[in-house]
Amino acid sequence: MVSEKALWVTPETHHKAKVEAAKAGLSIRSFIEKLLGGGSGAC
Repeated sequence: MVSEKALWVTPETHHKAKVEAAKAGLSIRSFIEKLLGGGSGAC
């Protein structure tokens, strides 16, 4: 989990990601991969 956090490490952004990921029902890893465009469901 620490490696993902290191990608963009501001506390506010990380907290926002947690909240948004929880809303979307995704894991933090999936959410971050989606943000970086590295998900399997990229449109």
